[in-house]
Amino acid sequence: MKETSCKDCGLIISIEEFDMTHQYSCPRCHSVFYRPGESFDLVLVMALSAFLFFIPTLFLPIMTLTIMGQSHSVTLLEAVLFFFHDGYYVIAIIASSVGVFIPLLMLFLIMMLIIPAKVGRPISRLKSLFRYYEHLAPWSMAEVYLI
Repeated sequence: MKETSCKDCGLIISIEEFDMTHQYSCPRCHSVFYRPGESFDLVLVMALSAFLFFIPTLFLPIMTLTIMGQSHSVTLLEAVLFFFHDGYYVIAIIASSVGVFIPLLMLFLIMMLIIPAKVGRPISRLKSLFRYYEHLAPWSMAEVYLI
């Protein structure tokens, strides 16, 4: 027996025999939570790739200004440190949160959900992990608006 949680209403759903060719939907809100072809392998590879590409993201320039022949590049970590040293503490906290901590936390939550599901182990606190992820989802593009 496998258990999953509806991402829309949070209902814990028990599935007696999981058939990968069948589409599953929530009995309460009727939202689809599994479609054939969506494998854990793809999500796992994407999450691992995101972890690998996240490291250069911190150290490569996010912006380069060229004024009268002189150019200056700034990385995300440098920008946060500049804000902090100049006394803009709130902006430094927001920039580090939406640029570093929230993306890392979301990747960590995805890994905590996918790896046990892939191995076949039950996921403790499944409902709370999904809720944390859903609460962080609107913040996943905030760095675009910040820049």
